Amino acid sequence: MYILYMMFAFNNGEQTQTQPCPRHIRWRASQPVCSTDRPFLQCPAGVQWSASRQCGDQFIYAVLVYGGFWFSPVVMDLATAKAMDYEATLKDHLGTGQSTPPGQALLFHNAGSLGTVKYLREMDDATRLSTYFDLNISSVILLNAAFMRLISTLSGKVIVKVINVSSLCALEPFKSWGLYCTGKAGRDMLFKVLAVEDPGVRVLNYAPGPLDTGMQVHARTMTQDDDIRKTFTSMKEEGKLLSCQSSVKKLLQFLEKDEFKSGDHVDFFEV
Repeated sequence: MYILYMMFAFNNGEQTQTQPCPRHIRWRASQPVCSTDRPFLQCPAGVQWSASRQCGDQFIYAVLVYGGFWFSPVVMDLATAKAMDYEATLKDHLGTGQSTPPGQALLFHNAGSLGTVKYLREMDDATRLSTYFDLNISSVILLNAAFMRLISTLSGKVIVKVINVSSLCALEPFKSWGLYCTGKAGRDMLFKVLAVEDPGVRVLNYAPGPLDTGMQVHARTMTQDDDIRKTFTSMKEEGKLLSCQSSVKKLLQFLEKDEFKSGDHVDFFEV
């Protein structure tokens, strides 16, 4: 089985910190492959993730651990990557360690950022807006297109499932979260279109619920709107936030049952 996921890293002057490999996943020094056979080893010190990292890395780590997947990590700034970068990376890394084409290929679009969490009337930086949508929308389109083209060249029948990590914000407006809501809503519609364009591909927009991640810390401290900020603070204090592990467990079970309508938006609490 192939599993491909989007995870973002920055090297643009932001403060960064080294992110270790997750528990139970090993990064071999001899080749860029993680496996589940030797836990507790650190990723190389040269790999840097954003210090304000969002839920993407924590969520996909849980997918890899609970799913028992191996993976071949690639560090890339998704806000600046071009179509040719995705194509070259996929050709170089997809299928590493496998001698035959997979029976199933899963693509998780999990990378994303919360962005500026202030009122729309106060947004005045066109460059920052462009970078946000390059990371959260354009990169998704380019990677997905490159992935679909590559899969179409493989011999034999390959079951393809594309999972977009969505949010309640794709459906409901959150004050001072205009960028995030717009990005999530746009991605949901992109994958609804993919579902009707390619009926042979199984597409799911999965909202994982309110996860207890670094993104939540950012939301509780930086959100401009008092009501929204207080809501997230109360959820943390009352123990209402979910672990990535519990959400991923539901997602993988849901994917295995394979009873959803392709393109649907499904929330953690509906599974």
